[in-house]
This record gives sequence, C-alpha cells and structure tokens, in this order.
Amino acid sequence: MKKAKSALVSGCSYTSGYKLKLLDDEQLIDVNPTDKSIYAIKLLNNLGYEDIKNVAVTGANNESIFYNTIQQMLSRNFDLILVQWTYLERLNIQVGLEPYYTTSTLKNDGHDIDLVDNKTISSAWLYNLGEKLRFISNDHWNILKLIRYVNILKLLQEKNKGKIFFINGACKWSEHYFDKVCYNTPDELSPFLQNILQVHLRDDDQIKDIYNMIHDQYAQNGGILPTYWLNLYKPIYDMKIDTIAPDDSHPGIKSQTLFSNFLKEKLNEITY
Repeated sequence: MKKAKSALVSGCSYTSGYKLKLLDDEQLIDVNPTDKSIYAIKLLNNLGYEDIKNVAVTGANNESIFYNTIQQMLSRNFDLILVQWTYLERLNIQVGLEPYYTTSTLKNDGHDIDLVDNKTISSAWLYNLGEKLRFISNDHWNILKLIRYVNILKLLQEKNKGKIFFINGACKWSEHYFDKVCYNTPDELSPFLQNILQVHLRDDDQIKDIYNMIHDQYAQNGGILPTYWLNLYKPIYDMKIDTIAPDDSHPGIKSQTLFSNFLKEKLNEITY
C-alpha cells in the first residue's frame, strides 16, 4: 500500500482557521485546523496530500512559529512543510504563571489578565508596554531573526530529504527590500527602508554605513532565500477580499480560496 504524502503547516491565525465558520445542518460551526476551507489545507489537498498536520496558532509571533515548526520537524519527517510568517513587530509575552492562558501580544486586545494574589494586569497597561517596546525596536533585528529561522528550517528539511516553502502572511517590507542597490541619495530608497535606516536622524555617510552593515548581516546569516518563498513581496494580508466579520479583519472563506489558488500558481511556477 502506497504511503500517504505527509505535510506540516505552521503559522498564525491566518493559517489556524481562526473564527472561520461553515454552514452545517443550517448551523454555523467552527472549522478544525485541517478543514479544507483553510487555504493551506485546500492547497495541500489539491496537491494530493492526505496526512496533514496544522500547528498554526492564533496570535503567534515569528519566534513562536519557528519553535512550533522545528519541534514538529524533530519529532517526525514531513514530505512538505509550509511556514507562514506573521507581522515582524508582533510580540508574545507570557504574563505571570497561572493554570490558564496568560500570553499577551501587547496589543489593545480588550482583555485584562488576572494573576495570583488578586493582581490584575490591564489590557491598557500591556498595550502601553508594547508601544514602548515597539518604539525602541528596529525591524532590522526582527528581519535578521527571521532570516536565521528560514535558513535553519531549510537546512533541517533538506537533511530530512523533504521540501519546504515559506509564505508571507503579514511581513510588510518594501518591494525588493533584500536587493542591495547603489543609490545616490537616501530619498531614492523606499519609505520602509528609510524608516529602518532612520534617515531623518543621520548624515549620508552614516546612512550608507548602516545600509551596508544590514546587508552584510543578512548575507552572513544566509540571506532571505527568495526561491523558497511563494510570495516574498506580496503578503496574503493585502490580498483579502472578505473578512470573518465586519469588525474583524481576519480573512474569510472567499479570501482563503483566493490564497489557495494564488499559492498553487506560485508553486507551479517554481516547478513544484
């Protein structure tokens, strides 16, 4: 009997099926992580994969996505792995130590976290902490960590004799960001790159030094590996055509189908 082709899917809420609902016996029901209405599952089903594991977690940041993926890769081999990366600036902080879920993304998510000794950490306090951390951070370091994650996962999957591809879920870097170019003035650079380099605070020589430094660091860590990405410069976040609710921007069923069709075309282009 021929062994079923196996696949692993990892990511954040875009890939977990967060709040996606289907009509069943005239009632709306939540989908499970391997429901074919989720774009990655639909894509893999179309490619003939039957043994599919989806470990995407709603609210996961890129560090968590990396750990969730590598933990599965160390437990068993998969013929194909799809890793969807999320917002560069997303944080995951474990608040206190309780027998219930206390992880926060330090966003204004509208709920407080209760701790032992009648202590409560308010959502407003967590949001303000997140704003301070985001204020002093620079996306270059988040990108550099992501490059390391990508290269580690690619190397491990090659050793396992399987395939791996990366999906840009919500990484908002500018077009051709990873191409090192010659420029005359900083004004020629994209707004995203100008923000990374903080051009309004530096002279031209210092800008050029830092520009060279970040590209050297990217190269030293293996580079972004563009041929392993299905949509390096086109995040699926920007492709949505519907949402799960009027007040919730997560992609709906129609968007999930669009994502699946788009990514299947990309796989075909790279002679999958």
